[in-house]
Amino acid sequence: MKAAAREDVELRRKQQQVTKKLTLLNEFVDALKKRYLHRTLLERNVLDVIAMWLQPAVKDDQRNCLITRGLLRSLLEMSGITQAHVERSYIGQVVVAITKRAHETNDNKLMASELIYRWARLRS
Repeated sequence: MKAAAREDVELRRKQQQVTKKLTLLNEFVDALKKRYLHRTLLERNVLDVIAMWLQPAVKDDQRNCLITRGLLRSLLEMSGITQAHVERSYIGQVVVAITKRAHETNDNKLMASELIYRWARLRS
């Protein structure tokens, strides 16, 4: 999954069409739905990979909205996320940025806000 994000960054630099993440999105989301994998994925820093995927490729790109929606839903359903996981990754910064994007859909902003609220409660 990291490789797909890196390939898309490289394609973007070459000003070519960015499609690697979109091609693998369903496979990634399906893996994130498997509760028995959550602990292992979190230990292997899946939040960093998700943060890489949530970085916008191009403003106002419909594909970005699809990727963001799928991954935010997966994060909302993921169990076992602790304060240490959030602090160790940069996912919190990326999710906060989603709430501030002018071109982001309202649904995605609401899901991002819910995640921020949940993660803020982890500190209590």
